[in-house]
Order: sequence, then structure tokens, then C-alpha cells
Amino acid sequence: MTHTYIEETEVAKMIRQTLKESFPAVKFSVKTHKYSGGSSIDVGWTNGPTREMVETKVGHFHGATFDGMQDLKEYHESELNGQKVRFANDFLFFNRRVSDDIVMRAFLAWNESHVEKLEMIGGAIYGDHNFWVEVRSKEY
Repeated sequence: MTHTYIEETEVAKMIRQTLKESFPAVKFSVKTHKYSGGSSIDVGWTNGPTREMVETKVGHFHGATFDGMQDLKEYHESELNGQKVRFANDFLFFNRRVSDDIVMRAFLAWNESHVEKLEMIGGAIYGDHNFWVEVRSKEY
């Protein structure tokens, strides 16, 4: 059975194009990684669509699956435009970040609806990515 082999860099280009068409307002990072056991493509973005929305659009661009019960990587063919293909990258990894600004706005909106029940007793922002708030019930 013959199939067309598509290199990682070409798969990354197809992913970028699909994401640009599907989510034109969002900037995505699409990076290839080659290592001794295979290769993967990381897709990252901040805010915007959910992981599930992105995976629905580009989740089929992988050439292998992993069965953790057997510790076994299995390669498979895919179909692209009616043609059998083999994607060189084994896996796709998705990383959606939510900006501190969005987290803070969500917390403040949530807090307004619960302000009678809760009291803020601590909180901090570390760097650009981490945010925590400590609250306790006013009933105790």
C-alpha cells in the first residue's frame, strides 16, 4: 500500500494555515520538535478558542498513537484530500494560556456575585502567568 510521506515542517505549515483560516484574530505558535524516539508538533496560543475547538480543526495531523497499557507507539496512515498520507510527526501537543488580565476579570466578576459570602484574605500575582487568590467564607 503506497502513501505520501509528509515531513514535520510541511505538517506545521498545514496546521498554521488551517488555524489562520479558522481563527484569524488569534496568533498561534506552531513548533516542530525532533528527538531520538520520533517527533512532535507543539501548538500554543493565548486566550481565544478553547483547546477542544483547536483540536477539532487540526487534531488529525498526527502520525502515531500511544498505548500506555502496552507501552507501545503505533503508526497509522491518514487521509488528506482523498489521498493516503503518513504524517512524519508522531504527536500533537496543545497549550492554551489564559492571560492574567482575563483571569483577574473573571475572578472579579465571580467575586461580585459572591461578595456577601466571601472575604478576600490574601492574593498575589507572580510574573506574567500565575495568579492566586485566597478567600474564606464569612459564615465561619
